[in-house]
Amino acid sequence: MEAAADQLAALIPGVAAMAPRYSEIRCPMAVVAGREDRIVDPHAHAVQLHNAVAGSTLHLLAETGHMPQHARPDAVMAAIERVERAMTGTSAHAEA
Repeated sequence: MEAAADQLAALIPGVAAMAPRYSEIRCPMAVVAGREDRIVDPHAHAVQLHNAVAGSTLHLLAETGHMPQHARPDAVMAAIERVERAMTGTSAHAEA
């Protein structure tokens, strides 16, 4: 618990320091978040990140909380594959 508290205490100033530089990101990006996330407000974080990064895509997943990669792995993989296609014009899964 102490380690988790220390990590959280460091996270907040770390994110605050990075946020002004989000607009410098120049690669394809998918921002994926659960609409029902009760840990991290998706509108304060995911939407803000998406708005700051030109060309990013935003995927707010309905009926999904803080761990979309566990609750909705299909949607997360689809977002990753869209970024991959944007970068290469193909999908690694299509070649397999």
